[in-house]
Amino acid sequence: MTTDTTINNKSCHPKEQKLLAYKNWIHRPVTLPPSEENAKNKELNTITNITLNNGYRKEDITHLYNKLTRKTGNLDNKDKKRTK
Repeated sequence: MTTDTTINNKSCHPKEQKLLAYKNWIHRPVTLPPSEENAKNKELNTITNITLNNGYRKEDITHLYNKLTRKTGNLDNKDKKRTK
């Protein structure tokens, strides 16, 4: 259960501060192994609902997800190169 409360999109806070909670929440499902696909989808749906309830667009969360996915993929590739 969640309270769905984060810094609202209409707040005067800098955008980076407003999206920081979402960035941290997205990190977990992004780093889950492929075998945890159901858990990943459930968490992403919850995060998306919280996003919408706080005045953000779905595209905002999609952009963060894609950015973190690319970044995580790049880290995985660097680790693979180091072990070779």
